[in-house]
Amino acid sequence: MEITVEQYQSLVAEEAAAASASRNYSPTFKESSEALRLAQERVKQLEEHGEGEGDYAALLVARETAERSRFAHRGVQRRHEELRQAHRTAQQALQEAEREVKALPGYLETAKKKHIQAAVALSAREDELNSIQRKVASAQAFF
Repeated sequence: MEITVEQYQSLVAEEAAAASASRNYSPTFKESSEALRLAQERVKQLEEHGEGEGDYAALLVARETAERSRFAHRGVQRRHEELRQAHRTAQQALQEAEREVKALPGYLETAKKKHIQAAVALSAREDELNSIQRKVASAQAFF
């Protein structure tokens, strides 16, 4: 089966126009999987039922489209995995932050207790200092 260069170029141009229209669009993992599946089905259909020169040209273009879809899908898969990893990392950070927030009341309570203990100890030291100062003053008055 032979096709003319013009037929092949025409089919490639149609595919390029379709690809150009969607170039700025970033497909989801599901959409990418579906596009790959459809491209592979089209190749299989043309391989099984195609007979004429036009069908052969369409088969060549469909194979090329399927290959581009596979390549694009691999990129989407990589990006999908990167996003999953980023999500896991963010989830872990969130869980750690939640644990810290839950621990804050305990830290606050401990800090309050230590503050009270320090205030009591300081008050006792001040009382002790005042007592010593009174004794010193008494002793100075005596001499």
